[in-house]
Amino acid sequence: MNIELRATVALDIPAGQLRERAFAWAKLAGFVPERDEPDRWTFRRGSALSALWTVNVRKVPTTLEVVHLPELRSAGCFLRCSSWSQTEMPWERRTLEGDFQDLVDYLTATGPRSLVDEETERRWQPGRDERVRDEGDGYAG
Repeated sequence: MNIELRATVALDIPAGQLRERAFAWAKLAGFVPERDEPDRWTFRRGSALSALWTVNVRKVPTTLEVVHLPELRSAGCFLRCSSWSQTEMPWERRTLEGDFQDLVDYLTATGPRSLVDEETERRWQPGRDERVRDEGDGYAG
């Protein structure tokens, strides 16, 4: 499996505000920070070990990168989910495309703002097409 998604998002906000939004969304989506540079932030989720047995694409190794492009008044977003032990299934691409669109919506403040993280509560409102978010290993398409 090798799924790559890219987008250039038009927005004119300071790097600090973009960083704050990217970190907030990434945390709620299960990503952990890997690199924190002035205009570039990289996150990871999943593991090679999990990819051997899981049917949950969110547990497959995935890299997310957000880049601030102030001269273009935009941000670049790149997501790559890959594993040699997985075969890409159509619902996996749709799941990642939905997650990626949620990121874009969150960065531009046009998307579901009901993301909640208060250390004890983790909730994610389904997107426009009523996608179901699954925290376990099963497919919840």
